[in-house]
Amino acid sequence: MDKRACAAIHAVNLRNYLGAQCRTIREEQSDESDEFLALFDTDITYIEGGRTSSGFFTVEDMTYAKRLYRVHAAGTSSIHLEPVPVAVSSLDPRYVFVLDTGLKIFMWYGKKSKNTFKSKAR
Repeated sequence: MDKRACAAIHAVNLRNYLGAQCRTIREEQSDESDEFLALFDTDITYIEGGRTSSGFFTVEDMTYAKRLYRVHAAGTSSIHLEPVPVAVSSLDPRYVFVLDTGLKIFMWYGKKSKNTFKSKAR
């Protein structure tokens, strides 16, 4: 069904692009009409390949890389995020960490982290 719809859409778009006033007739492989076959001097030969599962673009689910950042103070009014490996061993109780999973962001406050880091990270 996808291939038929895609072929019809492209045929109409091509006809409109060329400015043709004729009508579009769809022919299916191995089921061509005699009128269509008469347009060729020799028999039609089908070549393998060139077929896809669908003529439409497929939408794939987004994949997100998990990223972990350690929050540092960068002056008095801004913060700096330092990328660190996504591992338990990266968590230091003196810092605040931000875990970016793509659609959700988590914050981890170390027991010894400063309140200024916590508030700036929020």
